[in-house]
Amino acid sequence: MPDTPNMPVLPDTVEITIIPNEKRKKGELLSIDEKKLREAFEVQRTEVGWTFYNERLFEENLLHTRFNMLITMYALFMTAIVLTKDSIPICLIGLVITTIMGFVVYRIYMKMMILLSILHKLGENHVLPIQTKESDARHRFFSFPVNALIGVYIPILLSLSFVLVLAWFWCGNKFS
Repeated sequence: MPDTPNMPVLPDTVEITIIPNEKRKKGELLSIDEKKLREAFEVQRTEVGWTFYNERLFEENLLHTRFNMLITMYALFMTAIVLTKDSIPICLIGLVITTIMGFVVYRIYMKMMILLSILHKLGENHVLPIQTKESDARHRFFSFPVNALIGVYIPILLSLSFVLVLAWFWCGNKFS
């Protein structure tokens, strides 16, 4: 592959030090310390042109697009179940596809949570730590993790609803 004149030379290997789970705090990174993280951010900003913030925007859009696809697939299968006479095969297919889509949503959710941990570790003068402190100060009494709702709980509930519909059919009930 020919060298591109404006592309930086990236190292072939990255040194990784794993921190045991019992020694780390919630949100702490496993493989890189804060100093190396800041160095990586500086290289990204000055040489590569793609930073952790660009990656956050990309991953959030990807999460929301995949979540919307999950909701659309769920709605299509539930509509088909209600409108057809032989609904059990459709329900089984819907369960499988919705569960697979749920795992896809969960995968990008986990990547985004790692990226948010990285952004929190860049330093207290970066946007995300300041925003989090201000949000915590304003919402002391009622706050919940929306990302976990989108990435974990709703996909599980959607899959479980297919299981409940299958149980409904198993008991001899029908929608039409």
